[in-house]
Amino acid sequence: MREARAVLAETLRRHDRLTTHLNTAWREHEDVVERYQRLLVGLLRVLDDCASPDNEIVRDGLRTLLDEHGVEPIPVEPGDLFDGERHHNQETVPIVDVPAGVVVDVLADGYLRRAEGRTLVVRPAMVRVSAGERE
Repeated sequence: MREARAVLAETLRRHDRLTTHLNTAWREHEDVVERYQRLLVGLLRVLDDCASPDNEIVRDGLRTLLDEHGVEPIPVEPGDLFDGERHHNQETVPIVDVPAGVVVDVLADGYLRRAEGRTLVVRPAMVRVSAGERE
């Protein structure tokens, strides 16, 4: 019986050490993911700043780099239905003959990242959305 208790005690000590290691590894993983997300958002700001034709080489280089990391634009254009998961409404505007909830203008491209079988929104597309007709 004493030997079984000693084995159980050692097993519990090993379990505690493994749990501690796993928790530490998980926190480190979350930190890396958070830093990577901030990096991507920063790169997207630089890409936005390269909108002029003079910056075509830099813009193309950034797009290539983002493509290599699975980052791609979120497809959205005027006439699409607003999608709260992929779009951020910057302004709601009353427009005659356009139903409520329809994208009327794209202010800034949004981006998503496909990785490990998941799709994550890095930055939603900034859009204006119709409020429908004013009565």
